[in-house]
Amino acid sequence: MSTLITIAAEASVHATSVQAAGGILDWATNFNTSAQTLIKGIAVTIGVVFVIVRGIASRGSMAAIVVAAIAAALFVAVVFNIPALKDTVQNDLPGASAVVQTVTPTGLLGI
Repeated sequence: MSTLITIAAEASVHATSVQAAGGILDWATNFNTSAQTLIKGIAVTIGVVFVIVRGIASRGSMAAIVVAAIAAALFVAVVFNIPALKDTVQNDLPGASAVVQTVTPTGLLGI
C-alpha cells in the first residue's frame, strides 16, 4: 500500500512539472507572436519614415518619392512574407547533399 502512495505522490509531482512546462511553452508562444507583430509594426514605421526622409532630402521631387515608396513597399512585403520566401527558397535549392561514391583500388597501381 505504501508503494502505491509513493507512486501516486511521484505522479502528482510529475503532473505539476508538466503543467509548469506547458505554462512556459504558452508564454513563449505568446511572446513569439507579440515579437512578430512588433517587428512588422517597426518595419512599416521604418518604411514610412524612409519615404518622408527621402521626400524631404529630395526637396519634394516626385520621382524620388515614388522610388522611395516602391523601395519601402518592397521592404515591408519581404518582412511580411518571410515564411513564404523561406519555403520558396527551400523548394528551389536542393535539400540533400550530393552522393559520393568511393572506389577502392584493387591491385598494384589501382589496375
